[in-house]
This record gives sequence, structure tokens and C-alpha cells, in this order.
Amino acid sequence: MFRQILIGNMSWDKEEFFVYVRLFLESLLEIFPSFWNFILFNVDKNPITAGKLLIGLSFLIGGYIAIKLLVSYFEHRVLSRLDIEIPKRYTIKVLLFYTLISLLFLFTLYLIKVPLTVFTVVGGAIALGIGFGAKNIMNNFISGIVIVIEHPIRVGDVIEVENLKGVVDSIGFRAITVKTLDNTHVIIPNSFLLEKNVLNWTLSDEVIRSKIQVGVAYGSPVKKVEEILLKIAEDHERVLTYNKNQKPVVLFSDFGDDSLVFTLNYWIAVEVIFDIQKVASDLRFEINKQFMENEITIAYPQRDLHIKNPISVEFKSQK
Repeated sequence: MFRQILIGNMSWDKEEFFVYVRLFLESLLEIFPSFWNFILFNVDKNPITAGKLLIGLSFLIGGYIAIKLLVSYFEHRVLSRLDIEIPKRYTIKVLLFYTLISLLFLFTLYLIKVPLTVFTVVGGAIALGIGFGAKNIMNNFISGIVIVIEHPIRVGDVIEVENLKGVVDSIGFRAITVKTLDNTHVIIPNSFLLEKNVLNWTLSDEVIRSKIQVGVAYGSPVKKVEEILLKIAEDHERVLTYNKNQKPVVLFSDFGDDSLVFTLNYWIAVEVIFDIQKVASDLRFEINKQFMENEITIAYPQRDLHIKNPISVEFKSQK
């Protein structure tokens, strides 16, 4: 009837318009119960209707948003006020989030009256999926749990792996995100981190040791070189000097082929990863300046050529 009204007369007045709207709503009310009660599938003889599925999806979406807000509030209002390190705060936040998500999922199943025997079917599907290519996903998931619990790598750590150096920006259950010096983000699978050798510069604390090598020409005053290098390091505001075990040290490393090799070892507290390169650059600028002022030559590769039994060669000009 409603369809006939729609296609029969398109010139409506105001009163007729409201009549058509009422008829349209009545048509929807006639269709809605059949749609709401339409059985999509059965689980253990329990029918799952379209209405139940919509309720479950709505509850999951709403619950997910609420959990995100709750965990964020908990982090800023509670964890930030406790005397807990930032990496441990992140671990607590992640574990709390996934625990609440798991409880939300189970409660949603209970709400729409889906029996837990559904996990028998889901488990079989997961096992089948692993056999057809989900092995890596499960491997990364388990590796992520290991990383979160043992935290050999934490958010904010400066790490180096496979010639990649950066700061850990986030840790998920599938992969971690590393922010590099170029302000780019690299996604590294969790299993890769457990299988490879990872250099964590700041695992125990933010203080790291760095070094600079410099070669001076043979014949240079070596004690003067040591004195200048130590003075340069101690005068830099970022180089640590207050701890006797972390004071700058100059080592006479080697008699090189072309130079006397010295190594300046120093300690700095890393706030951002660029600090490592910035401090090294500052020291090199000052070393170059101080060596020039003290007439100390920074060596460069050179070769002396000795000719045995020289042969006289007569050159004639061609006219």
C-alpha cells in the first residue's frame, strides 16, 4: 500500500505528507519484528538472531570506547601520581586494557546468550588458521606477552637492532613501534626482537657511555693531547663528571699506520636519542679548535715512497 502511495501521486500537500510519513513508520514497524527475530545461525541449539547480534556489536563498540576512556583516566589520574617508572606504568596500562577487553567480550557473549561452547568451534577455527598461515601472528602475540611481562624492552628505551637505532614509542601484542632519528616510525614484529640480538642502551638507566676516536701525527706531545681531550669533555655541560666511575677517560689506543690513536670515553644522560650524536659533534668541533690552537696535527692517511735503484729517464721536448 505504501509503495502504491509513493508512486501514485507525487504532488502532496502538508497534511498528506504527514499521512505518508505515518504510513511509512507503520510499514517499518511491520518489517522490524521479522528482521529483529531473523535467525542467522545456531550455536549449540541456541538461535542467534539479528537482534542479538546488533545488541552484542553495539555493546562491544560502546564497551571498547568506555574501556579506552577508563584506562586513559586511570593512567593520568592514578598511575601518574604513583612512584612508578614510566615503562612499568605502560605495562600496567596494557595489561589492564586487555583484561577489561577480555571481560567485555565474555560478558557480551553472556548478554546475548551465546554459550561458551562456542569456543570449541572458535578454537578449531584458530587451530585451522594456524595451520594455514596464522603461525606468525600467534608467534608475535606470544612474544608480545613475554616482552610486556619481562620488559627487556620498554617504552622510552633507546634500542639498536639490525643497524636500526631509535626510541621505543609503543609496545603492542603484535609489534613495537620505534621512532628513529629521522622522526620516522618503524614497525618491528615482536618475535623478531626475541630472535635477534638487541642493544638496549637505556635498560638499566638513561646514562650511557660513548666514545670518540682521534688520530694525531707521530711526534705529537701525547700528554698534551690527553690533557686537552679531558678538558674538552669535562667542560661540556652534558658530559657527566660527578661520579668517579663515570668521569671522562682518555686512552692511548694504538700506534696506527698513520697516526697515534686516542680514544675519549665519556658518559651522558640520554633524554632524546639525538643527544648521542649532538654531544659527539660538539666535542669534535672543540677538539678540532683546540688542536689547531695548540699546533697539534690531526693525522690523515699518507704513504712514503722509497725508490730503490733509481733509473735516469731523459725527457726530450718535441718541437
